[in-house]
Amino acid sequence: LREPLTLRWIRKNGEMIWTEQKNVPIYDESGRLIAIEGISRDISERKKWETALQYAKEKAIESDALKTAFLNNLSHEIRTPLNAIVGFSEFLNEPGITREQIAHFTRIIRNSSDQLLSIIDDIVNISKIEAGQLEVFEQKCNVNQLLNEVYRLLLPKAEEKKIKFRFHAGLNEREADVISDPGKLEQVLYHLINNAVKFTDKGHVEFGCSLKEGFLR
Repeated sequence: LREPLTLRWIRKNGEMIWTEQKNVPIYDESGRLIAIEGISRDISERKKWETALQYAKEKAIESDALKTAFLNNLSHEIRTPLNAIVGFSEFLNEPGITREQIAHFTRIIRNSSDQLLSIIDDIVNISKIEAGQLEVFEQKCNVNQLLNEVYRLLLPKAEEKKIKFRFHAGLNEREADVISDPGKLEQVLYHLINNAVKFTDKGHVEFGCSLKEGFLR
C-alpha cells in the first residue's frame, strides 16, 4: 500500500487525466488495520512529457536503424561502380585489345563514374536535408523537357539491358509549364525511372505524364 498507484480517470466531459495516489495504512494500538489514508495529485502533465519522451526515444532508435541500413546499402552502391572503374581501367592496359573494346570499356568507366557522382550527390543532399539546409529554388520549368532529358540519360542503360524504353509526353506545352525546383524535380524523376530500369530484366519500361482533375500525374 505504501507504493504510489498511477490511475487513469475519465472526466464527464471526456477529458482523460492521470493521478498518482499514495495510500498510508493506519493501525490501532494492537496493530490492527483500521483505516487507509490516501492523497492524490494530478500528474497528467508529467504523463504527457513521459509519453513524448518515449515517442522521441522510439523514433531515435528507428532513425538509427534506418541510418545503419542506409550506410550498409550505400557501401554496396559505392563499391559497385568503383569495382567497374578499377576493373575496366586495368583492361585498357591489356595488350592486343581492339578499338571497339577500348570504346566499350571507356563507356562502362564513364557510366560508372556518373553513377558514383550521383551517389555522392545523394549523400550530400541527405546530409543537407537532415541539417535543414537544403534550399529549394522555385522557378518556371517544363515537365515534358525534364522527362525527355531523363529519357535521354537513361536510354543507353535500357539499350544495354536490351529492354524497351518508352516515354510518352501527355501534356501540351501550356500544360507542361509548372513552378518547381527543376534540378530537384529532375533528380527525383531520374531516380524513380532509373530504379525501374535497374530492376527490370526483360519486357519494357514506359513512363510519361498527364493532367487529371487539375493534378499532374
